[in-house]
Amino acid sequence: MVEMRFMHQTKQASSCVRTKLGDIAEEKPEETMLKKIIRRFHEILKGEQDDRAVGTGLERQFRRISAKGGGQVSVGIPAIGNTANAVAVATIHAVKALEQRQKVFRTANVPRVDMLSSARITVLRNLVKFDYAVIMVNDELRIGQVVVMYQKTKWQA
Repeated sequence: MVEMRFMHQTKQASSCVRTKLGDIAEEKPEETMLKKIIRRFHEILKGEQDDRAVGTGLERQFRRISAKGGGQVSVGIPAIGNTANAVAVATIHAVKALEQRQKVFRTANVPRVDMLSSARITVLRNLVKFDYAVIMVNDELRIGQVVVMYQKTKWQA
């Protein structure tokens, strides 16, 4: 009966740790040259990856380092989580919209495409009240004047 069980047992059952506990030799098979090369390659890659993506601890490390000296966190804390995702998506959409406007203006041979496409809004000069801006209404580009500005915060609906 024992012989029949051994004949019909599965491969997993025959190599199970509990059934083969005393029979297995303790020596590991020698590592092939390919495995050694791959392991070394991954070690080098891991060592070179100092920059981490948003949400992987980089912002926590920044806050900890910046708060060491005086105990207060500096104003320049990078956005994390949903805020970082929203900033990234908004930036991508803004760049795509800018490229689309430039393409339309170039097709229409409009002069000063660089100024018109961005409406002269840059990091150094923000949009302010009573500025004129390029707006899209019903799939048509128009020039509009900013008369009211508001900002949604997380406490507003």
